[in-house]
Amino acid sequence: MTVVDLCCSYGINGALLKYDVTLDDLYERYSLEGLASLSSEELTVADAEFYGSRKRETPPNVVGVDVAANAISYALKAGLIDEGFAENLEENESTDALKEAASGADLLVVTGGVGYVWERTFDRLVGCMEKGSVPWVATFPLRMVNYEPIARVLSKYGLVTERLSNHTFAQRRFVGADEREYVLRELMSLGIDSGGKEDAGCYYTNFYLSRPSDEAADTPIDALLGALPQKAL
Repeated sequence: MTVVDLCCSYGINGALLKYDVTLDDLYERYSLEGLASLSSEELTVADAEFYGSRKRETPPNVVGVDVAANAISYALKAGLIDEGFAENLEENESTDALKEAASGADLLVVTGGVGYVWERTFDRLVGCMEKGSVPWVATFPLRMVNYEPIARVLSKYGLVTERLSNHTFAQRRFVGADEREYVLRELMSLGIDSGGKEDAGCYYTNFYLSRPSDEAADTPIDALLGALPQKAL
């Protein structure tokens, strides 16, 4: 299985997919005092050893894409992604190397990048994959993001986009009161109720899944994922 992780940053999604670790494990690890004193090079070596001893039996092949070359370099050296590309697809066409790596991917995932990347990036990246079967696309945009332009682009490739209706996901805490107030104003202007979510201090996202039309018709997204438990940060 090949997963393309768009806006992969330092490769946390790759860590969770390729290794026998949980997000709580990573919170605990990167809160350790000893790690804070390591240089970037030393941390990369330590992380490569940490993850190397926890590899899953049949890990997916993870292709990371991000504009930050330093983050891509770390993720490759630590073993969190198998191939990495520091490319800005909002401004430039995909390189031939990225096209080759992404061709035939099974899944394109974006967990924190929608809003930094828009329909142009999705068009260019999914366009790389046309040599094989078009992948599923799974994204977690903030609740105040208008996802329609991206869904329209994905429809060009025969993908039907659905939003999970019975669940939202906490992304991160606000950095301060100003950010919180800004988000609450934006949500209010869009007629989105922030009660019990953003007004409690965190960004929340929706989950969108885009699949070939026959697969979406066979099992709607709510039936596919069922009732998911809400988990606080």
